[in-house]
Amino acid sequence: MSDELLKKLLQKWAIPLDSHPAECMLQYLRLIEKWNSRMNLTASADWESIGILFEEAIWASRFYEGNISRHLDLGSGAGFPAIVLKIINPSVALELVESREKRAVFLETVLAELGYKDARVSNCRIEQFLHNCKMGSWDCISWKGIRLSGESFRLLSTVCNANSQLWMFHGNKLAAEIPEDVTKFFDLQQREQFPGKKSWFLSVFHVKL
Repeated sequence: MSDELLKKLLQKWAIPLDSHPAECMLQYLRLIEKWNSRMNLTASADWESIGILFEEAIWASRFYEGNISRHLDLGSGAGFPAIVLKIINPSVALELVESREKRAVFLETVLAELGYKDARVSNCRIEQFLHNCKMGSWDCISWKGIRLSGESFRLLSTVCNANSQLWMFHGNKLAAEIPEDVTKFFDLQQREQFPGKKSWFLSVFHVKL
């Protein structure tokens, strides 16, 4: 049943059902459903809850820029939206950071099943990961479903390059404490409202040149 609903969603967003991205998203959905029977990957196992996460990620992929080659996703949880973004943009290398071991194992399983050799999972805390990153490592850094501390947000400025973007998925309140001394590094370039649900936004910050 949920397979058919996902197929309708893919058709709505003009993703051909016989395409590789469609095949990968169906495989991803089946893995979510399988693992949701053992653990709470998503807030609800119902299609209404899972489907809107797929749609938000597909919608967000429209804002992906061609110069993104390395994407870091923080607090990845069940993998939304980063895994869908990877499916639609397979040439982008992806790193998922997830501190909860069971969810990290799930993410590793998804990446292995989808055959992504340029994607990996780091099972650690966000600040620990950022402390160990090289300067200029990432073109896009995203997070959803978590609120970054001021220290974590400050660390983002140390791992960006001149073309980096920060993708913050959030509700009516921003999903980060943004220290005043860090505002000199980033400009809010756009804020888009997800048409599928009120009070869901994507804010995109660019590094100030």
